[in-house]
Amino acid sequence: MSVQAAPRRLSETWLKLAIERVEVFGVAVPLVGGGFKNAHSTKTVQKSAVVRVTAAGGALGLGNIDPSPGYSTETIEDSLAALRGKLAPA
Repeated sequence: MSVQAAPRRLSETWLKLAIERVEVFGVAVPLVGGGFKNAHSTKTVQKSAVVRVTAAGGALGLGNIDPSPGYSTETIEDSLAALRGKLAPA
């Protein structure tokens, strides 16, 4: 005997996935030793932006960006301002 769950209506699923909260954090992670060297610079701290999205049903999503001079024209401060000022409120 097998038991199957009743299919959920699409509207129920969308309600659980509706974004309830967006949090933006700036973090600075110290790098050990002499830091990280590349063609553009030596970094002793990795500055990143971390975003945590919480859905109404409790699902969580995390993401990060790590702009680096020489590889990105945007600074971490630019990224945080865009995330906090434009994307998170939307």
